[in-house]
Amino acid sequence: MVDRGNDYLTDLNTALFEIKMNIVGLLRIIQPTLLKKKYMKNKYIGKWRITEMELWENDFIDMVIPGHILFQEDKEGRFQFGAVEGEIDYRVEKVGEKERLEFTWSGDDEGDPICGHGWAAIKENELHGKIYFHMGDESWFKAKRKPK
Repeated sequence: MVDRGNDYLTDLNTALFEIKMNIVGLLRIIQPTLLKKKYMKNKYIGKWRITEMELWENDFIDMVIPGHILFQEDKEGRFQFGAVEGEIDYRVEKVGEKERLEFTWSGDDEGDPICGHGWAAIKENELHGKIYFHMGDESWFKAKRKPK
């Protein structure tokens, strides 16, 4: 009696491997196009120099390094002004007819853990927004895009 079980499993594994390789090949072709379309319309991506804040003077904003906010393609980013620095998780959403970026953040203020949320919108090539500290301060800010 001939055991066909091993031949069947070998053929099945070979077929599954070929299918997997075809899918991987297709993804290599399609994925860059999908990613490009997904991020192409995100006009917030890049580093923005904080130029003005409601609660803090420029000396404080630039105390450690020049105050800035950065939005990356992966819906993450970071910011720093004064002794406050944080990591950002953001989404670009429509609010009525207007588009704005909304974010949550966590970081530290002089080494103490802190978190909050905020939003930003582009008005006349300038970033206008507001940052909120959980159970604490809130301040509007303005920023200008840093040249690449």
